[in-house]
Amino acid sequence: MAYRFKRSDRDAARGVKRIARKRLDASLALIDAGNVDAAGLHELRKNAKKTRALLRLIRPRFGGYKRENRALRKAGQSVSALRDRDVMLALFDRLAAEATLPRAHAEALRDALARQLTPEGPSPDDALARHRALIAEIRARLPGWRFDARRFGLVAPGLARGVDEARAALDAWLETGREDAFHTARKRLKTHWYHATLLEPVWPRLIAPHRAVADDLGELFGDARDRMLLAERLADHPKAAPVVTLATQQARALTDRAAPLARRLLAEPGEALAARWGEWWTLWRY
Repeated sequence: MAYRFKRSDRDAARGVKRIARKRLDASLALIDAGNVDAAGLHELRKNAKKTRALLRLIRPRFGGYKRENRALRKAGQSVSALRDRDVMLALFDRLAAEATLPRAHAEALRDALARQLTPEGPSPDDALARHRALIAEIRARLPGWRFDARRFGLVAPGLARGVDEARAALDAWLETGREDAFHTARKRLKTHWYHATLLEPVWPRLIAPHRAVADDLGELFGDARDRMLLAERLADHPKAAPVVTLATQQARALTDRAAPLARRLLAEPGEALAARWGEWWTLWRY
């Protein structure tokens, strides 16, 4: 439950620093313990994403946002290729089996895919060292973070902005059908899920269901994106046609399920949602 605001936080600013400190310290401890496996890589990426989402929540009130967001993005990128390779190969194995691809074809395609996905540049150890250095730098600056608002005023503009950005990205994707628009909508919805997670204790009986729908959408959009990427990677391999077809069909089914849910979740403009949740915050805190 560390990734939540608490009533015991003296103010919102203290809560922001506490939550960020927990995520950064967890990543440093994981790397320092050694032997970071696939699950550990996933945790490092999640910690970076959670911290970035936290900072997006206070972005309009935090002068250091650009610097810290840039550092967190670089930290996430330093280990993302290591994690993406494992995810994509596991998905290929599953879809190749569903498509009843001949074993010889599946093995040859898997080897080709593995070569494509093997990251160029630093070794895994060097990538982890780079990640650690960036996280440590952010952690060292954290005590000096300063914000220009207090109480819910620290998070209200960022919460409203996040909702409106997600609404705009969703509309752009539904209007154009473009994959880059889909990718942006997926990211903005994920950020809103993080924001709802952070604020769920304000009134769990109402925010928890909202967060749960956002979580479901994150899974649907994420699974669809993985299948889109796999189909793109295999598009030039004739023997992969059954897997490409299946991946494309599944991606379309997932997005068809996600679209109406996303419209309902984001039916309310950001300012209205932030005003309502702000009233709940005041009653919760005082």
